[in-house]
Amino acid sequence: MSAPESPYGDALYSQPATAARPPAAEPAREPPSSRVPEAAVVSLWVGRMLLWLVYAFATVAAILLLIAFFLQLTGANPAAPFAAWVYRGSDVLLTPFRSLYPTAKVHDSRSVLNLSIVFAIFMYGLFAVLFATAVGWFDHWIRGLQARGFYGSPATR
Repeated sequence: MSAPESPYGDALYSQPATAARPPAAEPAREPPSSRVPEAAVVSLWVGRMLLWLVYAFATVAAILLLIAFFLQLTGANPAAPFAAWVYRGSDVLLTPFRSLYPTAKVHDSRSVLNLSIVFAIFMYGLFAVLFATAVGWFDHWIRGLQARGFYGSPATR
């Protein structure tokens, strides 16, 4: 019996079926002499933890400074316990930016537009983004080395 032909003119089953053999296992590679030290992997995890701490700090700082900005803008009583607490907390965060911009009184005597607070919020956010970029670059670098076989993946260790 002849093998059935395909529409292209060749026999579909012209060769006898053989059991698929698994490819021969490659001999184990010797690790390159320029392996990335385990300290680089540890520093990657430390960098990620520091990144989360920086994000947490920047978020808390931005929220506290934003509340202080709106309290000053609306002319909140600084003797009120909540306003005093917010002003005390934001005072430490504003230290590097104090008197960077002049404060402007809004229509009444208690409302103040303090642009130093807005600049501080921007700078803390920028610091967090730059730190995240640095950690992301370092992570990408380590993963590139891992893909090229300079050290094993964390799951295989």
